[in-house]
Amino acid sequence: MGSSGPLATSQLTDAGAPAGLNVYYVVTAVDGASQESGASQEACASRGAPAAPSGLTASAGDGQVDLDWADNAACDLAEYRVYRGTVSGGPYSQVASTLGSSHADSGLTNGVTYFYVVTAADAGGREGAQAAEVSAMPNGTPPPDFEPPVLSGIQAVDITDHSARIVWTTDEPADSTVEHGLDAGYGQSTFDSVLVVSHSVSLEGLAPATAYHFRVSSADSTGNASTSADGTFTTAPDSTPPAPPAGLSATAGDGQAALDWADNAESDLAGYLVYRSNVSGGPYSLTASPLASAHTDLGLTNGETYYYVVTAVDVEGNESAGSTEASATPADPVPPGPPVGLAASAGDDAVTLDWADGVEPDLAGYNVYRSTTSGSGFLLLNGTVLPASAYIDASVLPGGSYFYRLTAVDLSGNESSPSSEVSAGTPGFHLTFSASMTVPRVGGGTLTAPDEDIVRFDPIAGAYSLYFDGSAAGLASNQDIDGFDILSSGQILISLDGDSSVPGLGSTDDSDVLLWTPGSSSRYPGAWAWFFDGSDVGLSTSNEDVDAVSLLPDGRLLISTTGSGSAGGLSWTDEDILVFTFSGPPGAATSGTWAWHFDGSDVGLGDLASEDVWGVAIRLSGSAMYLTTQGTYSVAGLPGGSGADVLLFTPVALGAATSGTFALAFDGSASGLSDSSTIDGLDLAP
Repeated sequence: MGSSGPLATSQLTDAGAPAGLNVYYVVTAVDGASQESGASQEACASRGAPAAPSGLTASAGDGQVDLDWADNAACDLAEYRVYRGTVSGGPYSQVASTLGSSHADSGLTNGVTYFYVVTAADAGGREGAQAAEVSAMPNGTPPPDFEPPVLSGIQAVDITDHSARIVWTTDEPADSTVEHGLDAGYGQSTFDSVLVVSHSVSLEGLAPATAYHFRVSSADSTGNASTSADGTFTTAPDSTPPAPPAGLSATAGDGQAALDWADNAESDLAGYLVYRSNVSGGPYSLTASPLASAHTDLGLTNGETYYYVVTAVDVEGNESAGSTEASATPADPVPPGPPVGLAASAGDDAVTLDWADGVEPDLAGYNVYRSTTSGSGFLLLNGTVLPASAYIDASVLPGGSYFYRLTAVDLSGNESSPSSEVSAGTPGFHLTFSASMTVPRVGGGTLTAPDEDIVRFDPIAGAYSLYFDGSAAGLASNQDIDGFDILSSGQILISLDGDSSVPGLGSTDDSDVLLWTPGSSSRYPGAWAWFFDGSDVGLSTSNEDVDAVSLLPDGRLLISTTGSGSAGGLSWTDEDILVFTFSGPPGAATSGTWAWHFDGSDVGLGDLASEDVWGVAIRLSGSAMYLTTQGTYSVAGLPGGSGADVLLFTPVALGAATSGTFALAFDGSASGLSDSSTIDGLDLAP
């Protein structure tokens, strides 16, 4: 190689080797005495990539093309690479690599032309140029197929209590048949005509915990068939529960509930389980396990609601989900007897009812009914059943006639027939009129009531009786009573209309309030005394005549005047009511302070003379007030009325800013008075 002497290393690059030719090499070793060893094993190398294969040919066959080419002479050749395309000139895709100089390209489509090139690659991975392109079109008829499919991988998988899946593979597309049964005689067959190589056949409707025999077979497209040997598998124990029972109903009885539901259709059904709870949605407790689709639950408490669900159970013990919930409330169908001993007593603004206790062991309580007409029109008063044998009706109005009856109710909701009817008349009003009036008299006939008298209205009789005879007390016919209050002691506070001379007192003013004390044996004779001297506390004008008066339980005095007035730093009009607080004992020398109690203009009473407050009385339970006006009025809820009426005002707030609601408490036109009558003063009858 033209070397000038031995190499100092064990490597040599031969840059002068001719390209494209095989070059062969041997190596010797030389020592310091120039002694040379024998030659090494010969090695060969070719400079550059291998040359393109030559002599490439393509021969068409049935579904394949056979390629052949001349061997490449490069001594370091590693492989040949075969490329194929469907268009002349490519693009090509590599389909094979081979050490030999031939290749059979199979799996092709007859009638399609395929184009090929081949390259050579050496051990260093260098790939040479492509051989000249060749082409061929596969054609011909395949040889007859007499080989049956080869079966492999046969097994039973996905085994449950009622199903299994048989799988296997074949070496060519084939159909699928599985025979199965309780012995090697089989008896049942499942077939799938689709040609596949991975086979799967599902077996359904199997019995739980049962050994089955099976075998498979497959036939290819030409009818060549293979059949396996016998195989076995065992299904799992039954784990499928029955369906939940449908159509559950519960019918209440006396201390019991009758349950019924539709029959389940499962062939392995063992029976049912009945669950009960006292709360909707559970939790439930097992109460029965009937075999049939009905059950009667006994020993229940009447009036209590019970909730039920039912499940179905098969012979393996599998339990279904619960049915839809049904409920029943057992009930005693027999009502209690009607209450007895009903009695009614009327107070000023309430009626108290009392009766004998019921004796039924399942008694729940009582209902109270009221009517304003004897024998009909009764309405229930209590919202819930009353547990005790007494009731206070606080929704009555003074002067009303009321009729009552009771029923008893047991724990099952059965209601008795009504008790005997009783009646009560709430105390009526004591009234005085602005002029002499003729009214119906209690006991029959008529009663003439001068304006200095006080009469009592009897709501049961719908008539009037004389309560206070002014002339017998020393009042003249021109001494009109325009305000009064009957005290619990029987004494009467009285204000007179106009300046007067009163026996035992002498001259009085219309701004004064007098105290009448009746005699011991009757209301007459009696004695007059001073209670309130208006001139002492700022009432001095004719407009400040006291025309309405009422004493509060705490000793304060309510006053309204005939017109506008002012005192104690306050100014008011005739529709207002003031409250006077005594700073000393009531009497001829009066002292104290004024404050607002009721501002009529805040609640719809105007400056019209007809809406002047002419009478006031305090309802004994609470702060509600009874009012009467000088004439016609119109307020919220009562668009029209006359001075013969009494209004009930229920306050939300009292004082300088008054609010509340009105109701009609006494309809004069329905109580023997004409609309032209005017009630001058009022109080509740004791």
